[in-house]
Amino acid sequence: MNLFKKSIYPIFLSLISCVLFFTNYKPATFLIGWDNLLPEFNIGLDIQRNLTGVWQDYRGLGLIDGQSHIANLIHSFFIFGLTFVLPQASIRFFVNIFLHFLGGLGMYYLAKKYHTKNLAFLSALFYMFNIGTIQQFFAPFEGFSFQFAFLPWLFLTGINFIEQRSKKSLLVFFITSILSTPQAFVPTTFITTTLTLFSLIFMTKNKKSFLKLLTVFFIANSFWLLPYLYSIPYNSPNILNSHINQFSSEEMFLYNKVHGDLNNVLSLKGFMIDSIEYDTNKKSNVYFMDAWRNHVSSIPYKTISIIFIGITFLGIISVLKSKNKTQYPFLFILLTSGFFLATNTPILEQINTALRSAFPIFAESFRFPFTKFIITFVFSFSFLFLEGILALVKQNTLKQKVLLLCILASIIFIAYPAFLGNFFSPLLKVHVPKEYKLLFSYFNSIDENKRIALLPAHTFWPWHYRTWGQRGSGFLWFGLKQPILERAFDQWSKYNEQFYNEFSYALNTKDQALLNTVLQKYDVSYLLVDGYLQDILLKPSIDYSTLRNFLDTNPHVSKQKEFGKILIYKKNTSTSPVYSLEAKTLKVNPLFSFKREDSLSPQNYIEASRYNVSYLFSSLASVNSQDNLDFEVTQNTKSLTFAPRTKTGNVTKNQLLEIPSLFESEFLLPVSVKITDGKLVLTPTLGTIYINNQSILIREDPLILEPDFIFQPEKIVFKDTHQEVDGKSQSFVYLLNNKTNSITLEDKNGRKETLTIDTTEIKRQPILLALPDSLKTIQIRVEKIKSNLTSVDIVKNKAYVLQKNKSELNSYKSKDSYARITPQGNTLVFEAKSDNNQLMFYNNNLFHQGTYILLAKTKYISGIPLSFYFDNYPSVGSDLEIRFPKNTPVATIVIPKSQEYGQGYAFHFIIKSMGTEIAKSTIDSFDLFPFPQKTLVHMRFVNASYNQNHVQSNKMPVKFNKQNLFTYTLPGCCKPSYIVLSQAYDEGWKAYQITNKSFVMLNSLQHLFPFLFGSEIKEHVTVNGWSNGWFIGNWKLEIGNSQVVLVYLPQYLEYIGFALIIFTATVLWKFGDWSSNGLPKAAQNRLSG
Repeated sequence: MNLFKKSIYPIFLSLISCVLFFTNYKPATFLIGWDNLLPEFNIGLDIQRNLTGVWQDYRGLGLIDGQSHIANLIHSFFIFGLTFVLPQASIRFFVNIFLHFLGGLGMYYLAKKYHTKNLAFLSALFYMFNIGTIQQFFAPFEGFSFQFAFLPWLFLTGINFIEQRSKKSLLVFFITSILSTPQAFVPTTFITTTLTLFSLIFMTKNKKSFLKLLTVFFIANSFWLLPYLYSIPYNSPNILNSHINQFSSEEMFLYNKVHGDLNNVLSLKGFMIDSIEYDTNKKSNVYFMDAWRNHVSSIPYKTISIIFIGITFLGIISVLKSKNKTQYPFLFILLTSGFFLATNTPILEQINTALRSAFPIFAESFRFPFTKFIITFVFSFSFLFLEGILALVKQNTLKQKVLLLCILASIIFIAYPAFLGNFFSPLLKVHVPKEYKLLFSYFNSIDENKRIALLPAHTFWPWHYRTWGQRGSGFLWFGLKQPILERAFDQWSKYNEQFYNEFSYALNTKDQALLNTVLQKYDVSYLLVDGYLQDILLKPSIDYSTLRNFLDTNPHVSKQKEFGKILIYKKNTSTSPVYSLEAKTLKVNPLFSFKREDSLSPQNYIEASRYNVSYLFSSLASVNSQDNLDFEVTQNTKSLTFAPRTKTGNVTKNQLLEIPSLFESEFLLPVSVKITDGKLVLTPTLGTIYINNQSILIREDPLILEPDFIFQPEKIVFKDTHQEVDGKSQSFVYLLNNKTNSITLEDKNGRKETLTIDTTEIKRQPILLALPDSLKTIQIRVEKIKSNLTSVDIVKNKAYVLQKNKSELNSYKSKDSYARITPQGNTLVFEAKSDNNQLMFYNNNLFHQGTYILLAKTKYISGIPLSFYFDNYPSVGSDLEIRFPKNTPVATIVIPKSQEYGQGYAFHFIIKSMGTEIAKSTIDSFDLFPFPQKTLVHMRFVNASYNQNHVQSNKMPVKFNKQNLFTYTLPGCCKPSYIVLSQAYDEGWKAYQITNKSFVMLNSLQHLFPFLFGSEIKEHVTVNGWSNGWFIGNWKLEIGNSQVVLVYLPQYLEYIGFALIIFTATVLWKFGDWSSNGLPKAAQNRLSG
């Protein structure tokens, strides 16, 4: 009975959590959506990945990402145990409810250390059910759930060590730290937790104790922290330069910033309270937290909130007056967390803005300040709330009891919707179709190394919506043992993003040969069409019948299985994760860039410092940020001038500049038109090349047509391109390539004669130019050809339409919202606040097979810069979305070929404000011209002796043994060649030669530690623009007696962390004082100084 009495409040907390579980668990549904972890889909696979997964080969092309998946090891072991006692669908419900309970229990014991049990119980309830905590659990993400659960326990055990200074208390803190490591799945939560623990320095003058505390905390986290610290220099550029982050990060921060005013921060309300989500059942947008939104806007709730804020302020004043150092850490945590939350509060806003501008990676990491700091804020808020109660009334008085009952009733009122099934979002409680279980089962019998690509590839946004209710970043990789390419991985890997640039382009243009080339380049074995995926902004929705027909008729793939709406296609030619290429494989200058099509594919190539071929432009595409373009364009009234931004390489006089024929790849052929001696002379003209400022006019052999009777035409009409020119002077027009063009001559008497020319019969020969001794500059000037394929002076002529942009998800509206686009002379001023608007213009003559360039003269003023997209008019599917630059006066947008038929594009310029900020930009002009994009991008420098037929090299599969996710062994080879590992290039991958030993133990050690016993193969190169290769040239490898070991070296950082943890635990256990009265004398004092 005495034990029951002592444990009455923990028992109440557990009963409350039980009720919370049963009122929120929906039988046979999964808690899935937003960002989520679902290791229960294949728990054994998940544990294996956490133990060996610094390199995550299952995520796209392989990567080491900006999160820390291996930090989930404790979480995975917990899930493993639950799989024996709980249905799979209920596990995630239980885990998050349990972590919620654990956090409340920790807060209870922490508060009880300083206050009565009654007050501690109220503190725990407030910590568990305030609106800030509710928002974190409404769309639960385990990293945040673990932080909530263990923050009070870390604080409690940390304080105990500072007070007692015993190894026993330090070991307890160490174990608690280990159990809390899953919070570091989101490393920024680790930063906020560390900041919280740092506040304990206020409680002691003994800095050694404090340093010990931090040291064991870092050691407990070292197994994930060491690899993560290694990854930061490599990952930071990927994260900052990924298209999705460049497009969305600022928007997300500004949407968060709306709730960064003092009222929202103190009321614990963040962006989620006003978030809008698509309800697949209602087929309309709804407020994500609709029940809570109505609840917090009620008069009783607002009254209670104001009272609670007032009590907490009394607590702050009380702490400052008492100068009680035991309370200083909570004050420090409240102020620091509040600082980062208050992004829309005067003075703090300016400081936050300065920090974000000075440190872009900080801005990217904390683009959602609410989710990163709200738990630490409510943690300190809950404790200071108790201090405020004590400042109001003395302990154990009738007034206090009445006040506590009132507060208890108020917390129950605050929490009420949680017990009506709204602790977790009802939108996230979904029935997963059985087809996914069949899908996982099917691939369980397939080689784990066979890479899968997810279709459709209709958008660069990684946030999926499925017709059965799932919404978020995806989940398939939790159930599939094979690597799967998804757009969710773009932000961690530039190679994953580039794969999808090429893959989606092949799909959108319906080019079956190009699709096969892309699949071959990236070693993709399977295509997975998930027919449940939908685009909620696209009407009509995704055209699955066309996609299916495109794949069914593709000779390069064949359908293997069909599970309802899920289709599986297999590539007809096999792939291997390890293969060899001949030593004579084409060598090119390093040329990674974001583009839609690889100009070198389908041939294999090596990026090397000594190369056969160097491309003038690594890319002529604008699929990523304007700051990342690999070319620059200038213009005057008559021409466009293109120049590479990057150095072209070590070009010498022994090389030639190879210029492909326009007939090789251009659809729109620029030709000069002239009547000479009664003949129609059409001369294909690329333009003028300037090499070291010396001009060379690039023309191909003229096409000469002989009329029968009209030898001096007044006008010449090109019927296929709807162009008309004067027959008396030289002009420029476009012909259509690979088609029969009709040309009508008309004389002054009105007589007409029609000539035809079939461009498919034209001889296609490249032009070779000799180079000077030293190449300093090179530019290509292309003539502007006035035609109906050109759009100029659009702003000046007001040839545009203003239209209200469609409402979007997560769109915040303030009372003074507006969006307007107003002409001011020849300038258009775009301005918006909490709203959006768009300008559109059309050109119905543009051939979808052609390529065009749009140049927009813009000026950024404030807020979110202008965004742009175009679509195949009159459809509404977006083919390209980019953000205009802030610091570049001219935005350069390349409009690529979109399909093999059709005409007409619609172009959209959008101004958008996500919150209370004013978005403002101007456009002075935007003009559009056709240009020979493919010809320019295929221009290259070649050795005079270069012969393409001599460098073709096919992939030759190599026998290998995949020991784990980070180690491959393969036999030695007998001739010079490249060994290629089909994983994204990373400097952490190393190759070693080892010689087989007669002792099994020694052989095992060699394989475990090849960097100690083997010889490194140092020529590490990039193959096909993305994968790892090593040249095995002068090695004397004995066949049958030697092996090559490919190993991801940073994986050993995880094992070093494990070793540190075991060593530390052993020391603390062995030398700890475990007697009941063995505490140091200092432990008798509550604060020893």
